[in-house]
Amino acid sequence: MKVKYENSVKYQIEQRLTKFRRKIILRKDLADLGCYRQISRALKKLVKEKKLANISTDVYAKMRPSVLNDQYVLNRSFQILAREALNRLGAKWEPENIEKQYNLEQTSQIPVKGRIILKSRLNRTIEWNGMTVKYVKEFRKHILAHLTSTGLKFDQNNIG
Repeated sequence: MKVKYENSVKYQIEQRLTKFRRKIILRKDLADLGCYRQISRALKKLVKEKKLANISTDVYAKMRPSVLNDQYVLNRSFQILAREALNRLGAKWEPENIEKQYNLEQTSQIPVKGRIILKSRLNRTIEWNGMTVKYVKEFRKHILAHLTSTGLKFDQNNIG
C-alpha cells in the first residue's frame, strides 16, 4: 500500500502497533519515534480514530471494531487490560481474597467487582468508558496491624 506520508510519526506508530503483540502500549514504547509533542499529536489522532483508547496517563489500549454494531471496543476485557497495564507499569499487585478463593474453587460466589490489592505505591487511575479499577492498598493493613500490636487506640474509620 502506497502511503503519502511514510515518514510521519503517526504512520510509524501505526506500523509499530501492528508489530506489537501486547494489547497495552506505553508512551515509552514509542519514545524513539519522535519528540514528545509529535508522539502526543499522533496518539491523539489515533485515539480520535478509535484505534487506541487512553486508559491512563501515558497508557493506551488497542481497540477493534465490534462484531455486534459499528462501535469500537477494547481488544480484551477491561479487567484483563487493567491488570496488564499494572504489570507494564511495574506495580506489584494481587487479586482480592474473594477472587483467589473463587479461582481455588473454595467458593462458588463469582467475584463481580474485581478489586486489586496493591502491594506497591501507585498514584494513578485506570479507567475507560465509565469503568474504573478499584484499589485496596495493602499498607493500610500493615498500619492497623502495627497499631494493634503496640496497644495504641485508634479509630479505624479515620485511617487512610
